[in-house]
Amino acid sequence: MLFSRTARCGTTGTNRRRLRLARPRSLRSNLILLVVVAFLPLLAFAVVMVVLSARSERAIFERGATERTRALVTAVDAELKSSIATLQALATSDQLDRSDLRGFYDEAARVLKSQPGWRTVIVSLPSGQSLLNLLRPLGAELGTVVEQRSFNQVLKTLKPAAGDILFGPLTRGYDFVIRVPVMRDAGIKYVLSAVISGRSIDALLSPQRLPENWVGVVLDGNRRFVSRTVDPERNVGGLASESLRAALDRSPEGWFRGTTIEGRDVYTPYSRSSFSGWSVALGIPADFVDATFRRSLLYLVLLGSGLLALSLLIAWILSNRTAASIASLSLIAQDVTSGKSSLAAAAAASADSSTSRIAEVEAVREAFVTAHRLLGEHSEEKESIALRLQLALSSGNIGVHEWLPQTNELIWDDRVRAHWGLSPGAPISYEIFRKGLHPDDRAKLKATLKRALDPMSEGQYHAEFRVNGIEDHVERWIEARGRVAFEGGKAVHLSGTTIDITQRKAFQAELERQVQERTVRLAETVGELEAFSYSISHDMRAPLRAMEGYAKALVMDYQDRLDPQGRHWLDRINRSAHRLDSLIKDVLAYSKVAKEEIELSPVDLAGLIEDIIATNPEFQPVQARIVVEKPLHRVLGHEAYLTQCVTNLLSNAIKFGRDGVAPVILIRSERLDGKVRLWFEDNGIGIDPAHHARIFQIFGQVYPEETYGGTGIGLAIVRKAVQRMNGEVGVESQLNKGSHFWLILDGESHGE
Repeated sequence: MLFSRTARCGTTGTNRRRLRLARPRSLRSNLILLVVVAFLPLLAFAVVMVVLSARSERAIFERGATERTRALVTAVDAELKSSIATLQALATSDQLDRSDLRGFYDEAARVLKSQPGWRTVIVSLPSGQSLLNLLRPLGAELGTVVEQRSFNQVLKTLKPAAGDILFGPLTRGYDFVIRVPVMRDAGIKYVLSAVISGRSIDALLSPQRLPENWVGVVLDGNRRFVSRTVDPERNVGGLASESLRAALDRSPEGWFRGTTIEGRDVYTPYSRSSFSGWSVALGIPADFVDATFRRSLLYLVLLGSGLLALSLLIAWILSNRTAASIASLSLIAQDVTSGKSSLAAAAAASADSSTSRIAEVEAVREAFVTAHRLLGEHSEEKESIALRLQLALSSGNIGVHEWLPQTNELIWDDRVRAHWGLSPGAPISYEIFRKGLHPDDRAKLKATLKRALDPMSEGQYHAEFRVNGIEDHVERWIEARGRVAFEGGKAVHLSGTTIDITQRKAFQAELERQVQERTVRLAETVGELEAFSYSISHDMRAPLRAMEGYAKALVMDYQDRLDPQGRHWLDRINRSAHRLDSLIKDVLAYSKVAKEEIELSPVDLAGLIEDIIATNPEFQPVQARIVVEKPLHRVLGHEAYLTQCVTNLLSNAIKFGRDGVAPVILIRSERLDGKVRLWFEDNGIGIDPAHHARIFQIFGQVYPEETYGGTGIGLAIVRKAVQRMNGEVGVESQLNKGSHFWLILDGESHGE
């Protein structure tokens, strides 16, 4: 027996020496390694979320800045179009008809006084030779046009154009020019130009109140500064930065990172006008745009470092406890092999594991059972700690809280305490929780928690509410999420997370405020435009009708006293007044269609078209042959709008007929996947495919007004009316082969 025990001791000593030689990693090292490995994916996930959040915020900021440049481009175009409208009105002067430059000189001088930004008015021949300049006496020798690009554009397109910024030798300043053609006898007689000070564009940038370190610029077609908020006196007329010019060459609108002419690093939203070729850009400091991402990344680094350190500390403490327990079990196992008294060893192990001695097998079993129970308790404690730690790590800088509804006991970490304005480790209670809630949000949060505590619910809750700091008295917005555990049909445990969303709420509030302000301004503008349109209807049509009536009276009463030239001028007055009256009526009709609220209902197309043909004399067989191919399918539409569309299309089909060919119009319909296409096919003069899109625009006339009349708004009204009825309009046509107009509307069954 003695020999046997000695052999076992010798074997044990050999095994111990082998373990010491192998030197495996300790339990403490493995636990620390496990914490680090588990932490790294969470840290990577947090980095990805920070990057995605920063990109989302930057995208929102980018869209807002781009919209701002678009609004500024629209304002610049409106300023240019206002001057062009004044110049076009001046171009209709009868002094230019008679080539009376002296009379026109005086008339232009009066107009110049009414335009504060204008420097001078110039009349030039198509050859480029200037005939008149208000800055020089009439008859003085003048040179040729200096700014050639816009001048050649007017000659080529016969449309108004805006020129580039130049230093005027007579005005001694940087100016730009707008030009309009003076059309006489179907040809261009003169080019009328207005030289405008570049400072007039400054008035569009000043009200924007850009931050001090932002740069706002307006560029002409040559990428030169027309206006600049930073150092304008030195930079106006100079070239924009190379990065901005390159961006404008790539695309008419966008966002890029580049530099200003001073070399500052900026993000730049820009937009170029398709009307004038001018551009507007904003230079936003890169530090301002990137600040959010850098700040979030810094917070992530600090939080990650803190959480990693906390995890390592917890792992160190737990490893020490676990190692001590394992060491005590090892001592007990050694005591078993040594055959010492079991009762004394068990008692010693319970009192002090470092000095435990175990002799009998039953005592060892009882010791292991006790150790297993202790390890189980430690395991439950570790699982609870791991759950709370997992929630905190997966949510970033988020506080973790628990609540036992049966006892109202609260368990908060220091981040939740910070959300309630408490210092780390401060005592907490249900009353402190309730006291910190904003009075206006208590009822809403109470209702949310009540629903979550209902056993019939999913046991999850989400709420946003305000908290008044207990100690620091700072108001914060808090977002809370969590879940409820139920036992026996009762809520026994609530756990979740909280996060401070004060900055996000402030950003949302500022964004909503800006949207509301712009909505109010837009509503005011729309109201002013509506009032202006009604003013046009009342104030302008009355004198036009008077002009038309007086002209007719002169023809009737004094026809025998007027020579052919006099009757010709009276006829021109009469036709011009009638055309302008028709134009005003069509513009008002278009405005009414564009803004009037409507309800769609089933419409019988066959009955509607029969009524239109019967009540309009110009649609009778004497004027044209209109064939309706029945049956016509019923549609969802607005009867008044459809009447306007059909009337305009039939009138155009008759008006644009071929000489010597009686107009024939075929009306038919067909079904298209729940929709109805209505055709109007005529045998008229047809339309060049190059003009198919243009004819549906306002004033999109293709054929001369002197030959066919009209205002150029009829088809624009058709297009707008069809769009208001959720439909489409189009045309298929070739020159001298007639036109096939079509409307696509929802079928009657579509709305069921």
